[in-house]
Amino acid sequence: MAEERLTIESTGARLEARLCATGAPAWCCVLAHPHPHFGGDMDNNVTRLMARGLNRLGIASLRFNFRGVGNSTGSFDGGIGETDDLKAALEAAAAAFPGVRLAVAGYSFGAWVAHRCVQTGRLDLPLVLVAPPLALFDFEPLSTPAPTMVIIGGQDQYTSPGHVRRWAAATGRQASVVEEPDADHFWIGREFWLSEKLRQYLDQIPPKS
Repeated sequence: MAEERLTIESTGARLEARLCATGAPAWCCVLAHPHPHFGGDMDNNVTRLMARGLNRLGIASLRFNFRGVGNSTGSFDGGIGETDDLKAALEAAAAAFPGVRLAVAGYSFGAWVAHRCVQTGRLDLPLVLVAPPLALFDFEPLSTPAPTMVIIGGQDQYTSPGHVRRWAAATGRQASVVEEPDADHFWIGREFWLSEKLRQYLDQIPPKS
C-alpha cells in the first residue's frame, strides 16, 4: 500500500499523517485511532488495515496520529484537542481531494472523538463508529443529521450490542447497527471485514442534491 506522508497543522500541534488513494476515488474516509494511553496510534491493527482494505475497495483514506502520539507534537488533551486534530485532518482530506465526498470513521476512543467532532462541529458527514466504548465515555445522543453506522462485536469487552442499540434508538433518527457476533473489541483478523462493511454503507448513501 503506497501512502503519502503529510504534516497537518492543528490547534497547538502538528500531526503526522498518511494519505492513501488509488485512481479517482468517490470517497475519502478519515480514520481516528484508539486511546494513546493504551498504545493506540495510526498503526493500530484496525486503523492501518482498514486503510489498506479501503484502498483495495477504491476508497481513499487519511489516517493520522493524535497530538502527542508518534511524531505528532503536543500532548494528550482528554479529547478536546483531539477533536481539533480530527477537524484539521478532515480539512486536509478535503484539500487533498476537492470534490470528493468525505466520511469519518473512528475506532474505540477514536469513535468517541469522531462522535464529538461531528456533534460539536455540526458536521453533516457520514459517521462510522467502530466498537464505541459507551461504558467508558459520554456519547451524547447525536443531534446532527449525519448518517451514522455503528459496528459492534458480540463479544466486545466494553460495550454490549444491546447498549449500542439503545444508544442508536436515542438519537431520535435511524442509526444503522451492524453486529459481528464472534468479534471482540480488538477485531483481530476482521479488519478487512470492517472495510467491506464501511464500503457497503457508503455505497447506499445518496449524493446530496
